[in-house]
Amino acid sequence: GRIYEGRGKHREGAHTLGFNDTAYAASCAGNYDASSPTDRMIAALRWLRRDYLKLTDRPLRPHSAVYATACPGRYVRARLSEL
Repeated sequence: GRIYEGRGKHREGAHTLGFNDTAYAASCAGNYDASSPTDRMIAALRWLRRDYLKLTDRPLRPHSAVYATACPGRYVRARLSEL
């Protein structure tokens, strides 16, 4: 459930080519194709999206929706609706 800030709230990221200037990214440490995220991790992601970044009016897409990757893993992907 810990959040570490990378580039900062108002700086362009380097997470997904073609989307870096219009999107924010969150990384979840672990293999979430093999294990389930904790409730604390989901709560931290929810807080990050809703309260800190105030992005509830924007669509939520996993990295795999815009780039060929398994990220964020099937167990996190299954819980994205909670965010």
